[in-house]
Amino acid sequence: MNTRSGVLLTALLVGSGLATDPPKVTRVGEVSVVVTRISVPMLGDRDMVVGTGSFRPGSDAGGPLRSQDQCFVAEMDDGQAAPTGQPPGAASPAPGLSLDAGDPLTLRLGTQVYATLPRRQQGQVISYATDMPNPLKAPPAGLVLDIPGAAGGFPAMKDRALPTAALLRLTAPAAGDPVTPQTAFQWANPSNDPATQVMLSALDEERGLALTCLAVDDGAFSLPAATAADLKARGWGEGLLTTYGRMATRTYQQGDARLTLNSIVMQVNTGF
Repeated sequence: MNTRSGVLLTALLVGSGLATDPPKVTRVGEVSVVVTRISVPMLGDRDMVVGTGSFRPGSDAGGPLRSQDQCFVAEMDDGQAAPTGQPPGAASPAPGLSLDAGDPLTLRLGTQVYATLPRRQQGQVISYATDMPNPLKAPPAGLVLDIPGAAGGFPAMKDRALPTAALLRLTAPAAGDPVTPQTAFQWANPSNDPATQVMLSALDEERGLALTCLAVDDGAFSLPAATAADLKARGWGEGLLTTYGRMATRTYQQGDARLTLNSIVMQVNTGF
């Protein structure tokens, strides 16, 4: 088909109502499966797996995730991080803005149920989470999510595939090496997926500062110049890398409802 024919066909489709823009998003949902590997000196590694979900009215102007390098610096307040920069999507839903999505959400592999996320309600706030302390095994590849849906809430969705994420094989800095404004991070197993982000966190306890970075999953990352300058201005000396991992995201839209599914794998170091 030549260009002129394509333009004419598009005009005909628009005029007949067959070609339309996607509906405006007015309902958003997010379901995450989080694997946290905790390394304890002398005791080894322990994996913890949880599933969480939330649904709310509103728009999602950002649409599907496209990763980019960015960092956030926080000041510690009595041992807690008080962020001076906030990553996109970090805000929690305000009370009264939750949507019911039915009960329960189901993660399964074929016909075998991997986990259920029962509905939990406190006042007007509805959330979903796997039962604790029942331990879950590491999530297998090929999981799909079923949402039963609820009248006046979030619609039913079925067979929505969960993305997969592998533990980050960090090669630099080496274990025990400090994190400085000049540190170059490298990992051996990049996904090169634009919908996957690498997450890095470090602490400088002496200065009471916390650093969190989101990076493109291409195998290498250095702090943006503005972040390095900010750390130097705040007196950041030698920080400790406390957490690293990756988040793979997949987004679906059904009518005016957008669903985001996350697979998150994190390594937490409690000491070296």
